[in-house]
Amino acid sequence: MDRAQSRVFLEDIMIPYDENLVRAETEKKRKFLDLAHEVTAMWHVESAESIPIVISANGLIPVNLVHHLRRLGFRGNSLAAKML
Repeated sequence: MDRAQSRVFLEDIMIPYDENLVRAETEKKRKFLDLAHEVTAMWHVESAESIPIVISANGLIPVNLVHHLRRLGFRGNSLAAKML
């Protein structure tokens, strides 16, 4: 929760067995949409955002994983070990 900007991040970490990472990420964002609306109303914040962190069981990562981690505040050396 970022109290200064009155927003909440709903983080969902998933490890799907198959390699369809885009589908898994899209499903999780859709499922958490209702929860984000509830949290916004209950906690009186301006926004709530679902951020899916997806890594497949065989180690594949989606292209936008680094973007999601930056949204959560990971910077610089924290992301130095990202897979190429």
